[in-house]
Amino acid sequence: MKKKEFLPWALIIVLFITAFYVYPSMPDVMPTHWNAKGEVDGYSSRLVGVFLMPVMAIGIYLLLFLVPSIAVFKENVKEFEPYYYWFRVAFVAFMGFIYVSSLMPNFGFKFNMTRLVMPAIGALFFLIGFAIHKVKRNYFIGIRTPWTLSSDYVWKKTHEKGSRLFMALGVIALLISFLPEVFWGFMVFVFAFVIWCFVYSYLVFQEELKSLGKKKK
Repeated sequence: MKKKEFLPWALIIVLFITAFYVYPSMPDVMPTHWNAKGEVDGYSSRLVGVFLMPVMAIGIYLLLFLVPSIAVFKENVKEFEPYYYWFRVAFVAFMGFIYVSSLMPNFGFKFNMTRLVMPAIGALFFLIGFAIHKVKRNYFIGIRTPWTLSSDYVWKKTHEKGSRLFMALGVIALLISFLPEVFWGFMVFVFAFVIWCFVYSYLVFQEELKSLGKKKK
């Protein structure tokens, strides 16, 4: 492991220390799932409730860490490494926030889970948007449609606009946390963004094809 990976590993270690510390004081059955309204709708055993999130955090972190070494366009991913590193840190921190939030109801705290985590989701989206405009074509990171993956030009054009829309989604997630239907309201914007990615990248791809056709003539 590289020395700079100390920070995400430190965060993961804190998660496990927290898990072992709170385990004896947790109930035998814990809330572990919340519906779109932020209400508890699922429970698990104490073992699962306390340790599932730290285990998931380390698993996802290791997967993210290994991506550059197994990527098809390795050089493109390596150039993105400074931004990718901070994304890994932010993602582990995000999971830590979700983890602590899931433990709080067991200590008597009452709140709407969706409203609590939505600003954190917004911050993560904003960070992704800030970072992806620097990433070059690859199969793991970024807006991956059949047309962005087929062309550096389409990839670049889509990510120039898509990065700003990602950041806009982050701001929307923060603002929408005050509305009644928080989750579904945000999902409408996410769904619209996904459609935009496919439509816009396809249109840019067609634009490139026409341009290449004119050059051949």
